[in-house]
Amino acid sequence: MELVEGKVAFITGGARGLGRAMALRFAGEGADVAIFDICRDVPGLGYTMSDRAQLDEVAGQVRALGRRAVTLVGDVRRAEDMQRAVEQTLSDLGKIDIVVANAGVSSVGDAWELTQEEWDAVIGVNLTGAWITAKFTIPHLIARRQGRLIFISSGAGLGGRSKLAHYCASKWGVIGMTKSLAIDLAPYRITVNAVCPASILSGLNTGMARHMGIPVEQLVGEWMKLQLIQEMIQPEDLAAAVVWIASDEARYVTGHALPVTAGASM
Repeated sequence: MELVEGKVAFITGGARGLGRAMALRFAGEGADVAIFDICRDVPGLGYTMSDRAQLDEVAGQVRALGRRAVTLVGDVRRAEDMQRAVEQTLSDLGKIDIVVANAGVSSVGDAWELTQEEWDAVIGVNLTGAWITAKFTIPHLIARRQGRLIFISSGAGLGGRSKLAHYCASKWGVIGMTKSLAIDLAPYRITVNAVCPASILSGLNTGMARHMGIPVEQLVGEWMKLQLIQEMIQPEDLAAAVVWIASDEARYVTGHALPVTAGASM
């Protein structure tokens, strides 16, 4: 039996990168998937976000694995977008068992040189967006008295990083929210965890590298020097950890921030 057979997973930032890898892994392990993404650029960041074609492609790949898929276009910072997406998921797929708040953005720069627009975009998507995702999905998990809420934080949420003060602040905040919600939701048999990846080849890092004028391999390679295991972590490696946390095998794992960093967070 697959790890999440018969479940419904709701994933934000699902059109590419880690979100895509998670959608396919969930489908491969027996879940239907609701895939939410913005499908337009975010002002202030200077790199290209996902698009509708990528979102539809992931949905097609999920269906090719024999599972149902719903595509949802919206901005995690907008409560009305999230409410509409949750309602559509419930209408089309009948329930929500697993929530993965994955949508994330970043930029690079000294904190005192960042624009207000840049700061607001990173905090807005990474932290406020994660809260809005939780706000509109938790009531449905509570009503069923079970569920999994998983936040994608970062290895940068476990320490500091040069020129990433805004990003680190957002990801530290996600971990604090994780631990608090784990306490509040335990009576409803809902587990809450964060997964903290190291730098991976993703749409976010590709966009950042392009904005900096360097190859993404150079950007990821610099961060990879922090790892004990000097191998590039793939989105599929993160997806495997997320699906395990979402499964019954991890039913007593809650309130944790799981590093998938090849030792970089030690």
